[in-house]
Order: sequence, then structure tokens, then C-alpha cells
Amino acid sequence: MIVRILIIILVALSVLQSLIAKPLGGTTNEDLDSLIKWTEGTFSNEIQANVDSSYDFITISSKRIWKSRTPGGWFIVKLIRHDSMSVEMLSKYVYHVGSIEEGMFEITAYSMTEQMAKADEMNEDIERFSARDLTQRRGCELYLQAADRTFIGGTHGTACPGNVPGASYSTTELLISPQGFWWLERMYTPGGEAIGRTPKRAYALLRQ
Repeated sequence: MIVRILIIILVALSVLQSLIAKPLGGTTNEDLDSLIKWTEGTFSNEIQANVDSSYDFITISSKRIWKSRTPGGWFIVKLIRHDSMSVEMLSKYVYHVGSIEEGMFEITAYSMTEQMAKADEMNEDIERFSARDLTQRRGCELYLQAADRTFIGGTHGTACPGNVPGASYSTTELLISPQGFWWLERMYTPGGEAIGRTPKRAYALLRQ
């Protein structure tokens, strides 16, 4: 019953958004503006985790930075796991959201220098930092296509490193909509065997 109610809520949100929001499929710049807008915010799968124990309770905090630096948009994105005893930072990267061709968009991940990461932790102004303080995580680029009221896609190939013991590489599938993110990351051994605790379906991270 609870799962059915969750599905009804998600469908209702999608229908409402489709009625009041502008559809995609305009110019590339218009679609990029939508993608940047939908990427910023705080997102949580708390509802999903409460009804299905196979999911961890996680939040994503995506804060836009360097707003004057164009084209595209820059974000500091934090992935945090919650449980009854603690809060754990799983990852923190800078992401650049940009367009690469008509209807196709790229999200590029970067690691920060220790100085920039510390400045962010202290809530200091990070305008003084630049791309020289970033190291690209090559192979972890996300390629998204505009489709109806969503952007959908993921990583290509096996070049993105895994971040759990025994993992050689990882893959990510991602859908972004006005309601939030649907995100699924999998880890693999060098032989292509999936490892780690991965649910069958994506994490539903709804906008808070």
C-alpha cells in the first residue's frame, strides 16, 4: 500500500509539472538553461528509503558557483548518506554542465584541491579559485539527451574508476527532471562482475 501511494505521488508530481512548465525541445541554450536550473538544489530519497530497506537514505546537495563563468554552469555537488547513528559524506566534486551539440549535454566531474575543498567546508567565498584548482575525472563524463520533460543518459564505457574495494570501474545512469534526480551507479570488477550493494532500480532523489 505504501509503495502504491509513493507511485501515485510521483505520477501526480510529473503530471502537474507537465501542465505548468515549459516543455523541452526549444533551442539548445533554452534547454541548457533548464538543465542548469533543475540541477541546483537539495534532493533526497527519504521517502523511498523508508518504504524499501534495500535503499540507503541519501541526499544530494548541489550548489551553483562561479555564475559569471560561462558557457554552462558550475556546481559543487555533495553526496551524503544518513543512518540512525551518523551522517557520512560519500563524495564531493565540482561538476560543469554544458552543451556539446544540438540536444546533447555533458556533465563533467572534477576533484578539488585541498585548499578549495577546505574553503567550501568553511563556507568561504570561493570566487578566488579557478579551473586551475580542479582535476578532471576523465572517463566519468555524463552524456544526457533532452527528452520530453527530462534529460536522460549516463556514462559511456568502462573508464570511470570505481570507488569501493575491488571495483575496477563504475557506470552511472541518470535522469534529471524538475522533480529531481533518478540516479543509479554500479561498480564492477575488472572482469565485469557487479559488486557492492546496488538496488535493481534507480534512487529517486526528490527535490526538497
